[in-house]
Amino acid sequence: MSDEFGRYRLEAKIGEGGLAEVYRARGGDGSVYALKRLSRAHLGTSGLTEVFANEARVASEMQHASLLGAIDSGHVEGWPFLVMPLAAGGSLDLRLGLGGGLARALLPALAMELGRALSAVHSRGYVHGDLSPGNVLFDEQGHVLLGDFSASTTIGTSQRQPQGTFAYMSPEQVRGEQMDERADIFSLAVLLWECVSGQKIFWREAQHLCFMAVVEAEPPAMPPGFDAMETVLRGVLSKAPETRTLALEEFCQAFANAV
Repeated sequence: MSDEFGRYRLEAKIGEGGLAEVYRARGGDGSVYALKRLSRAHLGTSGLTEVFANEARVASEMQHASLLGAIDSGHVEGWPFLVMPLAAGGSLDLRLGLGGGLARALLPALAMELGRALSAVHSRGYVHGDLSPGNVLFDEQGHVLLGDFSASTTIGTSQRQPQGTFAYMSPEQVRGEQMDERADIFSLAVLLWECVSGQKIFWREAQHLCFMAVVEAEPPAMPPGFDAMETVLRGVLSKAPETRTLALEEFCQAFANAV
């Protein structure tokens, strides 16, 4: 395919979700980007247009080496879009899809880089709100690029309804309560648990079952040989945020040391 879209030429669709579609796009100077636009089916749907506009606004603030912030946004004939750097190294979702977890040697750097990315989000006053394998991408050198700010909300506020990837939400996100940095730490622990063991600990067949698992279920035991990592992860997977005692940097460092 090769379609003109405002100042960009759309070369190939590289992703699609419930709200938007993502294309490999080329600018007028020949540079290649990722262009995200609201799905055609949702054009004119006021609530979803507002969600996309909020994502574009938040993403424009996320200028950091570890974040896929927006470098352009706007409308083409009423069609909202935003433009980001292209993550040439693929996604964590693809890597985990190869089966099982990740190689143990990769885990310390992944945890520390995700910690730096989340710290950058938090320093700008936001909870990321959707830390899931599909939103963790990599550059050509294999360094983390955290993207998708569609579920991001200001620290200390709540979402009107849960937004994000159900099986990676925190209990307070599911319950519609106020969220702070500890919500993202919980989600990071869920993600790292999967990277260690291959287990999607709160994934269930239906949305309401995912929500029940996040709020009520305890993670199953990890396979033998991961005891130290399991202990660190369980320490921030408590259902009440006030009992998650490790700050983000402390947690990431403790996990890296446990590997």
